[in-house]
Amino acid sequence: MIFIKTIFKKLSVVYLVFCISIFSCIAFLDYKLPNRYMVNENDDFKFTQVYLKVDNSSSNTPVSSDLSNYTKTINLFGIIPIKNVSVKTNEQINLIPSGNQFGIKMFTTGAMVVGMTQIQTDNGLICPAKDAGILEGDIVTSINGQSISRNEDIAKIIEDSEGKSLNITLERENEKKQVSLTPVLSSQDNKYKSGLWVRDSAAGIGTITYIDPANNSFAGLGHAICDVDTGEIMPVGSGEICNVSIHNIKKGKAGTPGELMGAFTNDDPIGCVKNNNQTGIYGALFESHNTEKTYPLAYKQEVKIGDATILCALKDETPQEYNIKITSIDYNPKTQVKNMTVKVTDEKLIEKTGGIVQGMSGTPIIQNGKIVGAITHVFVNDSTKGYAIFAENMYNYSSQINK
Repeated sequence: MIFIKTIFKKLSVVYLVFCISIFSCIAFLDYKLPNRYMVNENDDFKFTQVYLKVDNSSSNTPVSSDLSNYTKTINLFGIIPIKNVSVKTNEQINLIPSGNQFGIKMFTTGAMVVGMTQIQTDNGLICPAKDAGILEGDIVTSINGQSISRNEDIAKIIEDSEGKSLNITLERENEKKQVSLTPVLSSQDNKYKSGLWVRDSAAGIGTITYIDPANNSFAGLGHAICDVDTGEIMPVGSGEICNVSIHNIKKGKAGTPGELMGAFTNDDPIGCVKNNNQTGIYGALFESHNTEKTYPLAYKQEVKIGDATILCALKDETPQEYNIKITSIDYNPKTQVKNMTVKVTDEKLIEKTGGIVQGMSGTPIIQNGKIVGAITHVFVNDSTKGYAIFAENMYNYSSQINK
């Protein structure tokens, strides 16, 4: 009898642990999985992950009168319901995967504050900018009603101020603010100064992810262009992209990211920049590319762990395919950029670059004949591994911008 009671208690504990594990797993997946999905017309909504099954036993339940928008239930192993989600059908989107490097020249709207310094005056060290409440990362858009577009605009207004108070309009975390700044006379060069260090432009090399032949727009990088000092996303005032020539490759190794080293081939732009946000850089090309081969866009639920390829041009080559593996997938809708982890498995690419290097951001990922994403970051301690973004996330932003 005692033996039976002992066995019963052990089984009860095992059952309790099992139930807690299942409920914890369901709660975790309910939090991680998005509430909304896209699917191509005439395609079934399904996941490539074996543990996520969609209940297709019943007909689609329309959301209100919109027959293209319906609800489905996602189940754990096809048995335990996790959540109901909204699914919207869409015409198949076909894009041109690029893999070509491009040069970026970008001017901000206004000038970004990247630092502040104290000014030596007859009354000691003073920092007017700090005293005015200005912070690093603020965007100065106008002074006394005069629009600011370049660093030189700020310097001239301050030098000509004669020490009079200036009304400064700036943007901070997408909100406009007004501050009053009073320049001081420097005892070192007898000029009025504010203590502001500002930046109005950025330049660099990245990779074009795809071109949309429907409107000749492009998407690249897969992450934002940020100020090197503040880490803030630089707002686009104007910008252009140019052809570049890759003349050398610095191989990546543990602790030291590699780099594609190149230069702009000329000053003639091949396109304009429209937007710079957390998912990449977006714009329009001047030359039509609608005769090139297109690939369907893959939605996030179509991406699977396993083999894939990246399309990348190195040292002025035409883009070549190299083998990689997608090692993990994060569906969390709050994760806009680091949606996948990938590993380079192609020995030819490892020999050339060491894996993923700076300048490869935006390199398109192809899986099962579809564009599934783009390389965004390299792991500092292992250059063969990195993060990638869903192509769907990039396309959602580019389509909004084009509208």
